[in-house]
Amino acid sequence: WLFSAKSKAPGRTFLYLQMFVDLLVITAGIYLSGGTHSEFVYLYLMVILSAAVVSFRAIVTTGFAALVLYITLIGAEQLGLIAPAPGSHFGFHADEAVRIAVYSVIVIIIAFQSYFYISRIRKKDEELLKLKDEFLFRTVHDLRSPAAAIRWILEKWSSPEMAERFPETRADVAMVRELNEKILTLIQDLLNLAQGKEMALKQERFDL
Repeated sequence: WLFSAKSKAPGRTFLYLQMFVDLLVITAGIYLSGGTHSEFVYLYLMVILSAAVVSFRAIVTTGFAALVLYITLIGAEQLGLIAPAPGSHFGFHADEAVRIAVYSVIVIIIAFQSYFYISRIRKKDEELLKLKDEFLFRTVHDLRSPAAAIRWILEKWSSPEMAERFPETRADVAMVRELNEKILTLIQDLLNLAQGKEMALKQERFDL
């Protein structure tokens, strides 16, 4: 579900909210299945693994939130704010400390590995974007030179002297000049795009 939501780019706020709701549901499940002594505490790791597809910050945030929720559950039982789950022993025991320690180590490992791979992926993406921009800029720049040469030749053929000598080419020269101007305009737009300049799209009606 998170992969699907990520592809539709609903916004980070929505994703963080969804993960927080998941943490609350798991916390409720922990309480109902034996309280702080429940093995369901490791289900928190599923949310943290889901956060790995979002960002490194999401992993740290969800990991810290899960730890706070679990410690809050322990504190609420200790203070008598909530009743211990049926069949569970009351109070903070050594197994809770072991769970917290193991959980923290696993979160650190997940966070480190995801940060390592995410940073490598971003670096590769940046290199690919740079290569694409450089290729686009060089290609478009090379296309502009022959298009400009064609314009110069058309200017020569559009002179009154050439039009007088070859009247039958007047319509063809005009059509080629119009098409060449469109090519030059497109080349300039691509150059602006390659240079990162803002472009505005204009919509207009035309006879199909």
